[in-house]
Amino acid sequence: MADRILEQIPPAQREPLVIREPGDGPAAIRGPRHDAGFVPLASTGELTMITDTNGWSAPAELVQAAKRYIKESGSTIPPFELALAAAHDEHLRRKLLAY
Repeated sequence: MADRILEQIPPAQREPLVIREPGDGPAAIRGPRHDAGFVPLASTGELTMITDTNGWSAPAELVQAAKRYIKESGSTIPPFELALAAAHDEHLRRKLLAY
């Protein structure tokens, strides 16, 4: 994700930027000053894909379907694990999306 954000910043503006949060105040952003205003990059707030630390991913719709399945069946499988399995097995995917 950091690489994707860096791709959106012009090379001339890619100077180090340090963000730290002091205990009792607002976040302090330190770095070179530019005349341009602050513009958030790729800030949509949409959850479309879930990825684990090994790089396996599943669409968010499968996680929601897994939650519905677990609620109805009482399964103890974590929704994310079930969604990951369904993302790589078409038969399981179709059954899960039916919930």
